[in-house]
Amino acid sequence: MVKDTLNSMLDNIKERTTNPFLGTLLVVWIIRNWTLVYGLFNFDKGFTLDKKLKYIADHYQSQAFVPNLLIVVAITFLVLVSTYCMLTLGRLITDTYDKFVIPYLAKITDKSSIVLKTEYKALEEVVKQLEIRLEEERLAKVSAQSERDKSDEKLFKYLNPSPELQTNGVTDELDSTFKRIEKRFQDEESRDNLNSTLSAIQTKRSLPKGGATVSLLAREGLIQVTTIEINNPGMAFFEFTDEGRKFLRRWNSINS
Repeated sequence: MVKDTLNSMLDNIKERTTNPFLGTLLVVWIIRNWTLVYGLFNFDKGFTLDKKLKYIADHYQSQAFVPNLLIVVAITFLVLVSTYCMLTLGRLITDTYDKFVIPYLAKITDKSSIVLKTEYKALEEVVKQLEIRLEEERLAKVSAQSERDKSDEKLFKYLNPSPELQTNGVTDELDSTFKRIEKRFQDEESRDNLNSTLSAIQTKRSLPKGGATVSLLAREGLIQVTTIEINNPGMAFFEFTDEGRKFLRRWNSINS
């Protein structure tokens, strides 16, 4: 019977300990009143019920219930506060060790094999910004090269005033360029790809800068970059050059 009672009491304690306050309160009360608890489970066989009740009454006469309970509650609060303070201090020590001691030791022992996460993130951001700037400069260089070629062409026309011959020469060159491009898009899939690209440029939609079709048109001087997407440096907006508009009209007439 005593064993069953103890098991029931332990099960109840386990359930109550899910609440930190109640669990702590129960433990503190048992410790302060251990003689009463011990006596309840260890009465001699000769003890009658009246004697047992008198034993309990004598206990509470020597220790008033309410003051005793208030002391237990006060101790419970003190224990809880102390416990959480220790947990906080322990967390502080752990975080300090992880964030300051370990990185400091890493710097001393081996600077080449261990890099702080903050330094890695900072360097990664720097590399990303450099890649964006490199791509912008590359596109700007292509655009500048295209503009320089146009300027050279205008200068040549100015220094060599033969309008008819020059026009015929430019027309022949454009015709050769157009035919060369058209040969690259003879099958249905490639034509669809080119049509999608031309439509995107006309409707001011962004395109991947490294796309095969976009690269070809830019290399041939038919399109040029206007702006680059800020949130996605791999995407850019393009516009047709004068030659590009001529090619667009020719392509539409062929595929209409």
